[in-house]
Amino acid sequence: MEAQVKITVNVHESSSATVPNAGIFVDDNYSSGAAVLNIGGGALVLVFLMMLAVAAFIFCRKKIKKQKMMRVLSTVTGLALLLNFFTAFIYFDYDGTSAIDMEPSILDISTNNELIDVELEDEPVYATGTSTVTINEATEYGYTLFAYVENADLVAKNATDSTQKISSLPALEAETKLSDNTWGVALSKPDDQDSEVFIGLPDDAENPMVIKEVLGKTEAGDSTDLYVATYVTPGLAPGIYTGATIHYKALVHPGFYMQDFTKDQCQTLASTEPLTVYDRRDGSDYTVRYIDNRCWMTQNLRISGTISAELSNFETSPYSGSDTIDLYAGGDFKDTNDTFTAPMMHVADADDVEENDGIFTAEELGAYYNYCAASAGQVCGKVQVSATQDICPSGWRLPTGGTSSEQDRIRSSGSVFTPVRAGGYVNTVLYGGIGYYWSSSARNATNHWDIWVRGNSITVGNINNDYGISVRCVRTD
Repeated sequence: MEAQVKITVNVHESSSATVPNAGIFVDDNYSSGAAVLNIGGGALVLVFLMMLAVAAFIFCRKKIKKQKMMRVLSTVTGLALLLNFFTAFIYFDYDGTSAIDMEPSILDISTNNELIDVELEDEPVYATGTSTVTINEATEYGYTLFAYVENADLVAKNATDSTQKISSLPALEAETKLSDNTWGVALSKPDDQDSEVFIGLPDDAENPMVIKEVLGKTEAGDSTDLYVATYVTPGLAPGIYTGATIHYKALVHPGFYMQDFTKDQCQTLASTEPLTVYDRRDGSDYTVRYIDNRCWMTQNLRISGTISAELSNFETSPYSGSDTIDLYAGGDFKDTNDTFTAPMMHVADADDVEENDGIFTAEELGAYYNYCAASAGQVCGKVQVSATQDICPSGWRLPTGGTSSEQDRIRSSGSVFTPVRAGGYVNTVLYGGIGYYWSSSARNATNHWDIWVRGNSITVGNINNDYGISVRCVRTD
């Protein structure tokens, strides 16, 4: 839902009365069409009908019994209240659209605005009002609030000189002070017209200005103030200056892709509770947590099949000699004996769940990779090489292993890391009950460091490169 704020400035001499409703007022635009905020119109109907009823009572008081007259008066008042409610309902009901299939979806917003009134003096006058935008819905990942202006200049209406106007500041140029007979907006509260915080809003609905961006969970009622101000000189003709309409729209943040998600965002959003992020390659979702100055996956990787370097942590796979790699090139662990020399993997299924006594779901178990697959084809033989590339999403990588490594330090945060005892594949057999996680660090020509999870205990170990075990990635930038 889009909300509009129509800017109207009442400029008058000191002896002139303030024009009713001059200033900023709201025009909420729903999906069923423009709908002027007309609660006041219903109230006027109510007052009119009540006055009519009172007049009828006075005129007919001698001809109608008091009890009957009171019933008539009550009936008319009730009809007026009903009409008032009906008027409000007509203007505010709208044909809402489900946000389920929209990305990102539009949030329900409302506005509350102060009036702007300018009383001319011998010196230029600075006047301001606050336009408060309230997000009426809670969000999981945050939102972005946009604004643009329609008909940017305020044109004189009912003024002694109808050619005069209050001009908008240039759109989206550097923040500046207000000049004579201009208006602009500020994101922070200005002290006066000389505060270099004002800017003109764009007049392009397709390229609005970002007023505010919030990352992370928000509650309904989150609000933002936009300060609307003008600077009027004594030579401006008294009258009503109007025409500019500010349009607001808030879009819910649809979530975060791992490839774009930074460590700083992880620290902000996932320090105290898990946050769900998405892998652009296959759309899989994973929880992450900020641990030990790093962003860690807290679920096992599930990527499978042929993957591309474009969204992964490798450029060219030495195994394939190209920018793609088939993680099943050496076979599936479930029906093929292990090998060092070709990528192998297996995505957990119902049999693996049963082998692990049903403690974890197939999604929680994730996938099993040998080291040739985990390293995106870099380490596919008996060579003591630490991986510098892997099948993690781009921006992420395998953690370092061994003593005083990233894996070693994660041991003290086991409950946050939420390890899964997925077991490991050796020659078509899954040995469950223990969790194993690859690192980037070579132990020798046949083994790489890993961590072993037994019950609530996490220890540093090392394991044969041909075994099929789990992968969790880490981000450090």
